[in-house]
Amino acid sequence: MEAGQIEAPTVVLVHGLGENGSTDFGPIVPALVEHYHVLTFDLPGFGRSTHGHDLYSPEAYADFVPALVAQRSRGAINLVGHSMGGAISLAYAARFPAEVERLFLINVAGVLHRKAYVSFAIAAGLDNVLGVFADTGKAVANDAMERSSQAMDPWLSGSPDPSLLLRVDLVRAKVLQTPTRIAALATILEDFGPVIAKVQAPTFILWGSNDAVASLRAGKLLKARLPYAQLRVLDGAGHDPMSQHPAAVVDFLLQGLATAPSRPWKRVRAAPVFPHR
Repeated sequence: MEAGQIEAPTVVLVHGLGENGSTDFGPIVPALVEHYHVLTFDLPGFGRSTHGHDLYSPEAYADFVPALVAQRSRGAINLVGHSMGGAISLAYAARFPAEVERLFLINVAGVLHRKAYVSFAIAAGLDNVLGVFADTGKAVANDAMERSSQAMDPWLSGSPDPSLLLRVDLVRAKVLQTPTRIAALATILEDFGPVIAKVQAPTFILWGSNDAVASLRAGKLLKARLPYAQLRVLDGAGHDPMSQHPAAVVDFLLQGLATAPSRPWKRVRAAPVFPHR
């Protein structure tokens, strides 16, 4: 979807897990297109895109997204990522720092600490696949999350290695089965330490205080580790503030977009790549 004036600054919206795909941003797009050139799309594996068993990882998406955006944008982009889309946006901004003028992260999932991994994994349906959440159920209390986090440690840092589930086409198809599970596990297993260290763009972080999928603690740690970051906490909001509090999300984005540009921009074009391994 492309809307707004092509000559206006470009805002790119990257969605998270879920069959809604880019329509997650539907409640906030009309306010943005009044002043900005807006691009959003269904990531491969989601929404109306082809659903397969490719390696839907943040690294792969960080190749795909700029290749698509390069066809539609002029000059600097303002990159907005929600949930898994926030993880993808971090990878994009780290790999192509000259292309990202401002970075907006909304309730980013799976980038920092294990409690966030547990809730995100359960929300993505990975509990039965990994076999480590049997005692927690879907309604995860804090103490159950703590036990599950400890149970998940061998999968994340020891043997057996859960990355084996991602490496082979047939295993991804037979065990993980869906793009949601593939993308969620790939996000959990990504090492975002080096990624975060390479981000140069001014970063604006929005987090719902009642997010049960990605803990607010992760948002605070993310702010502390990014060099030019601000954090706004949205009281009473959960993991999807676009649907719950669209006016607040629009206000957050417009205020950040109104800040002065940080540096001259130079495009580094990326070749279209989306690995099948």
